[in-house]
Amino acid sequence: MTFKFSENETVESLEAVDESLRVFYQEAEEGKYTIKEELRPTAVSWDNINGANANIRKENKALKTSKVDLTGLSDYGSTPAEILEAFTTQKKELSNALDKKEGHVNPEKIRIEMKKQHAVEIEQATKRAETYKAQLYDTLVTNEAMKAIVEHKGNSELLLGFVREQVKMEDVDGKLIPRVIDTDGDHRIGGAGSLMTVPELVKSMKGEKKYGALFEADVNNGSGPPNNRSSSGGPPQKGAKLAPAQRLQAALDKRARG
Repeated sequence: MTFKFSENETVESLEAVDESLRVFYQEAEEGKYTIKEELRPTAVSWDNINGANANIRKENKALKTSKVDLTGLSDYGSTPAEILEAFTTQKKELSNALDKKEGHVNPEKIRIEMKKQHAVEIEQATKRAETYKAQLYDTLVTNEAMKAIVEHKGNSELLLGFVREQVKMEDVDGKLIPRVIDTDGDHRIGGAGSLMTVPELVKSMKGEKKYGALFEADVNNGSGPPNNRSSSGGPPQKGAKLAPAQRLQAALDKRARG
């Protein structure tokens, strides 16, 4: 039986108290023992916890020994297994009966059609996402590469494809960011020790033998003004033939002005 402090406020001897609970008592008059005042709240909590545990054990025992009333389902069987089998059989018979009727609603066919429609919607959403990604690539990579190529006097028609091959989009904290990669697909490092940018990539390509011929030489070997500019360094004179880089810059400037 569970020990209760409420039934043992005073005891004749500590022998009647569990050894682990004897600290709750102190010696009183006439050789008896009583609960310490400062420990009375703890003793009350002990009784409450033990009472709750006893009730739980009682309920668990009742659940284990009690039986579910199945009299309302006696037409289908006397045990849960028999009732389940009867329900399954009736469900199958009803489904077969519905399949023989015209215009009936077949839940399984509806499920299949919904699954097909869902697959179509996912495919369409994927295509839209790829389209948006391509548009974003043009905005973040192509335009930036074009500006860098023009700045370094490169042939954009030939260089742009090589630049795009070395740049991929990565998802960084939910944002698509252009990253320059090498032939192994690893990130390339720029001059400052950080990840290389698209303009840094174009600049590095100008110094490579493989791509150097696609850029105009920086040194002006003629006596006339460079790049068809006037001797004063202003814009080309009206009617003057523009260099490829100048045509690209003019097209970008026009596009920026809208």
